Amino acid sequence: MIDWPALEQFFKGKQAAVDKVVAMALATNGEVPAKLRAAAAEGDLAALATMAHKLKGMGGSLRAHQVHALATQAEASARQGRADAVDLALQLADALEILLAELARRSTAQNP
Repeated sequence: MIDWPALEQFFKGKQAAVDKVVAMALATNGEVPAKLRAAAAEGDLAALATMAHKLKGMGGSLRAHQVHALATQAEASARQGRADAVDLALQLADALEILLAELARRSTAQNP
C-alpha cells in the first residue's frame, strides 16, 4: 500500500526520518477510521471533508497512493454534497486501517 522505495528516496535514505513520519502517522490517525465511520453514519459531510482533506495530505506524504486517491475523492464528494461521499468515506476508513496496520508492522520490524 505504501510505496516504500519512493518514501525512502524522498527522505534520501535517512531511516530515522522515515521512522519519525511513520510514528507520527500512527500516533495521530489511530482513531480516525472510527471517526470517519461515525461522521458517515451521521451524514456529516463537513466533518468527512475535513478528515478526508487531512488524510489526503498524509497519504501523499507517505506515498500511500490508495489512501491519497480515496481521500481526494471523498473530500471532493463531501464538499459537493454528493450522495457517494458516505460510501467513499467508508472505503477510506477501511483503506486507512490497512495502512495503519502496515505502518505498525513496519515500525515493529524497524524497532523490535
